[in-house]
Amino acid sequence: MITRDELREELARYPTREELRATLRQELARYPTREEFLQGLAAVREEGAQASAELRRYMEILYENHQQALRTVLDTLGGRFDLLEARLGGRLDDHERRLTGAEHRLTRLEHEQKH
Repeated sequence: MITRDELREELARYPTREELRATLRQELARYPTREEFLQGLAAVREEGAQASAELRRYMEILYENHQQALRTVLDTLGGRFDLLEARLGGRLDDHERRLTGAEHRLTRLEHEQKH
């Protein structure tokens, strides 16, 4: 059977309630309080909202720049096509007339061969 003195000696090896509370308080002091955590969370949310707004604006600027560049490319191509048409339009019309004339002669020859 265990005596009271042996039991007291055994219990003396373990920390008391006050010692456990002091140790726990020291460990918890490393972490932020609920209020500090909520303040930090609010700051992170605000930063996220600002970053999102900035990203949205950058995307709008990028989209506008893309549209402007595309308009420039299309205007340039349109001008080049107009220039080519002005340079080659007469030649193309002449070739088209010649092809049409050749088609008519071929049709006439085919018609004559059938009769």
